Amino acid sequence: MAKAIKLALEQEVGSGIYNLGSGKQTSVLEICKIVEKELSVSNYFLQHQFQQDPAKKYICFKANITKAKNILNWEP
Repeated sequence: MAKAIKLALEQEVGSGIYNLGSGKQTSVLEICKIVEKELSVSNYFLQHQFQQDPAKKYICFKANITKAKNILNWEP
């Protein structure tokens, strides 16, 4: 994603929303695990955030990166 940001700055593209992502669907739980690893904490989200609504950890997201691919000539 850093490469896409660099390309946007170098190409001086117009303002707007450019979704960036890996190109694959990712669950909230997977994202939380990555954040926990980077912050050197374990089970924070499972203990604090998902207790009230355990189903939240199964929600998945996939960004539409078509605009970034086409305008920036970028691939994840």
